[in-house]
Amino acid sequence: MPPEYAPSPPERLLPDTEPPHYPLAPELRSQLLSMVNLLQQADILQSGEVTDAAVIESAEYTDAFTEIDLPLTLVILGMLAEQRATPWARLAFFTDQVEVSHEDPVATVAELARISGHRDVPRQVRFELSGDALPGGIPDPPANAVLEFEFENRRHTIAFTFYAKYLPGGLIEQAVSILTPPDAVRRFFSAACSDHPVIAYAEPGSVAKVNAALGPEPVWVPV
Repeated sequence: MPPEYAPSPPERLLPDTEPPHYPLAPELRSQLLSMVNLLQQADILQSGEVTDAAVIESAEYTDAFTEIDLPLTLVILGMLAEQRATPWARLAFFTDQVEVSHEDPVATVAELARISGHRDVPRQVRFELSGDALPGGIPDPPANAVLEFEFENRRHTIAFTFYAKYLPGGLIEQAVSILTPPDAVRRFFSAACSDHPVIAYAEPGSVAKVNAALGPEPVWVPV
């Protein structure tokens, strides 16, 4: 007789592993909260938008820091943004050096519209790409793509450089000019210290005070 069939044992599920935890020393906590306070003073982070405990916890699960300056604070806030149900009101983080889709350009414009307080959402009408997406490192790359979108009862067209794994060249700068009313008090600023694009919408005077507090070289620069 053939041997009796025995079902295979159920596959063993391994327990979820806890991410590495790097408790912050008091000095590092002080550095981090000082940077957060500067961003709050400039209203780049709004008052009450995040608690000290949440920022510290995010830092402790991000990396083993030996010091925390503004660039690393932005890294921590970017990690925290991925976990929050509500995005930062005046701060946008963009991922660079990843595969880019044809829907990403209008999504970038929509994110800029969001942090600048617009209620309308840009709606893509047309996206045209001439040839293939370009690799990085090309000097003076041509505009090889066109985005047409509707926004606040008007139609806008932007010609820009579409890359395979980088943020579109020239898109953000042109979108900012569309999204900033002439009488707006706030303006768009880019974090020059960050490896990944970080855009804030803030008052120039407040940003100037933050830059002055951080050293001779401007950290936040107009887009």
